[in-house]
Amino acid sequence: RALIEPTRSDDLSKAALEVLAIIAYNQPVTKGIIEKVRGVDCSGPLHKLLNRNLVEEVGRHESPGRPYLYGTTKEFLRCFGLSSVKDLPGEELLAAMAENNQSD
Repeated sequence: RALIEPTRSDDLSKAALEVLAIIAYNQPVTKGIIEKVRGVDCSGPLHKLLNRNLVEEVGRHESPGRPYLYGTTKEFLRCFGLSSVKDLPGEELLAAMAENNQSD
């Protein structure tokens, strides 16, 4: 059974968490915007988030090529103990957390 079933770590990589944060705070957002913010390709982390039902395709952008727009799911809210995306930490808290992480 262990050979047949793929192993799945419950932990998300740093890259996946970055992509998830970008989507959560900027939704709906295209893959191109996510990559512009991160500065690197996000195909792998985005695919992982889609498979885990933390993000979903919520529509198409009106720009050429009509890229997908991504947003968070109810599963995302449940996993992070939020009732809505309005409950996400604000800029001040995020800045303070980033400052604390740099001093460690």
